[in-house]
Amino acid sequence: MTMAPRILVVDDDEAARYSIQRALETEGYEVAVSSRARRALDVQQTYDPDVIVSDVNMPEMDGIAFLRELSTRPMPPPVIMITAYSTLEIAVRSLREGAFDYLTKPFDVEQLRHAVRRAVERRQLKLENLRYQRELEDKNRRLQEAEEMLRKHAIDLEERVK
Repeated sequence: MTMAPRILVVDDDEAARYSIQRALETEGYEVAVSSRARRALDVQQTYDPDVIVSDVNMPEMDGIAFLRELSTRPMPPPVIMITAYSTLEIAVRSLREGAFDYLTKPFDVEQLRHAVRRAVERRQLKLENLRYQRELEDKNRRLQEAEEMLRKHAIDLEERVK
């Protein structure tokens, strides 16, 4: 049984949090919510979401600063930024800081679901790639150990033959 992908929704607006949560839960996602970016940083560490959907304009810490902080962590999840105050500058800054996607409020539910689905796929591919990389590194290490053992046996045999 595979676990449902986990989504963390970060938005100071309760109605927006609720509508995003409902739109994603009906698609089978497990959804956690936070009204503050600083709190969401703590939640991210324990909840380990596959994707984060975050508002840009929030009190205390905005979405851009949130993105920056997340990017310093190991294997940060893809972040989809959402804002009602859309400007080209904010969109470009979000993407430059590492946002996976950028949507405007009011958002189209299908557009949101599609963005989240793509972000989940990206996260899963990254994790799978990392797993394959680790397996390959482990197999290479074992191969090097076997080669070293064969070298030692070859030297031992050559000495016995002499």
